[in-house]
Amino acid sequence: MLLNNLILIFEFVYLKWKALLGNIILSIVLCSLVLFTNVKFDNSLFEKLTSNSINLLGVLLGFTASIFTVILTIDNDVIKESKRKILEGRFYNREFTLYDSLVINFAFLIILQGFLLIINFISPIFNFNKDGLKFYLLVDLVLITLMILLLVNAILEFYFIITKKSNNGNEQNNSTQSRQ
Repeated sequence: MLLNNLILIFEFVYLKWKALLGNIILSIVLCSLVLFTNVKFDNSLFEKLTSNSINLLGVLLGFTASIFTVILTIDNDVIKESKRKILEGRFYNREFTLYDSLVINFAFLIILQGFLLIINFISPIFNFNKDGLKFYLLVDLVLITLMILLLVNAILEFYFIITKKSNNGNEQNNSTQSRQ
């Protein structure tokens, strides 16, 4: 099972490394600005953030799983076309389609959300010192922020595929072109 997760993670990083890098930098900057202002680090902050994180991650995990189910079960011309559109590059001599990219994206998000949910669920049993607490909160908030940014990117990618729009906003809808 761990090997399957690693393969999925490697495929995700291979396909989305540019977006991943930009979102990691943005997450680190945003969370560092928030955490290193005049925030008082104590156990009550830790408990509040952990509780809120568990609720947020539970809702987002359910939402992501439902979108993933829709992607896997939908069968229309747009999805069939995305299954035929080959992306550039290969990973271990495997070509990826636009549909593969979308499925890998949401599967990775489900794994990341599940991992974060487990970490936030078990973290209260650890007794952090002040520096350990700062580090844990920074890493946890960076990962949650990163996951939210990646989820927004995945939803936008799904939107562009379904509406047949490219990322630069130009429509590629064949039905509109055939009417003209």
